[in-house]
Amino acid sequence: MKKFTFILFLSMMSSTLLLAQGSSRFNIDIGAKLGANFNRVDGDYWDNGYKANLMAGAYVPLNTSRWGVQIEPLFTQSTFSTGNGFSDLYKDFYQMGKDSVVNGKFKVNYYNVPIMLNLKLFSKVWLQVGPQFSGTISVKDPDNLMDDAEAFFKNSMISAVGGLWINLPANLTISGRYVIGLNNLNGNSSYIQHNQNVSDNWKQRLLQVGIGYTFF
Repeated sequence: MKKFTFILFLSMMSSTLLLAQGSSRFNIDIGAKLGANFNRVDGDYWDNGYKANLMAGAYVPLNTSRWGVQIEPLFTQSTFSTGNGFSDLYKDFYQMGKDSVVNGKFKVNYYNVPIMLNLKLFSKVWLQVGPQFSGTISVKDPDNLMDDAEAFFKNSMISAVGGLWINLPANLTISGRYVIGLNNLNGNSSYIQHNQNVSDNWKQRLLQVGIGYTFF
C-alpha cells in the first residue's frame, strides 16, 4: 500500500504539472498547512469519543476560475483508546502479565494523499470532495499492551472526504474537512478465539481543521 500510494502521488503530481504547463487557464499554487486531526473509532470495544491529534503537510491546488484539483501529502496522527470489553476479547494479543490491564491507548501515525475536486462556491470559498488514500507509518503502544501492536491494525485506509477551503488575505488559508473511513482497520478479523471469529469492525471518522500559507 505504501508503494502504491507513493506511485499514485507521483503520477498525480506529474499529471498536474503537465496540465498546468499545457493550459494558461489553470493556476497552480504550492503551500504548507498545520492543524488538528480529531479522530474517533467506530467499533464495539473502543472508546468512541473524538481525540485531538496533529496534522501537517503541504498542498498543491490546480484551479481554474470555477473548478480545480488539489493534491496533498499529509501526516496525521490518530488515537485509539480501548473501551469496555476490549481486554476480554483481545487478551490473547496482550503481552504476558498485561491481561489484567483494563484500559490502554495506541497512537497510529499515517501518511495520507487526499485527491480533492475543488468547486468554487463564492469568491474565496471552495467546496472540496474526493477520496483519500492512507498508509500506516508507525503504531505506538505506550502502555506496552500488545505483543505486536503494528500487526494489530491494518496498514492502509481508504476514505471519502468533504469540506471547505477558504482563501484569506496575506496568502493564508483555513480549511475544515470530514473524513469517513471506508474499510475495516481490524488486522485480526480472521483470527479465531475460543471457536469465535474476532470480527469487530473498526472504521475511523475524522474531523480536520487547518491553517495554511501559500508560498507561490
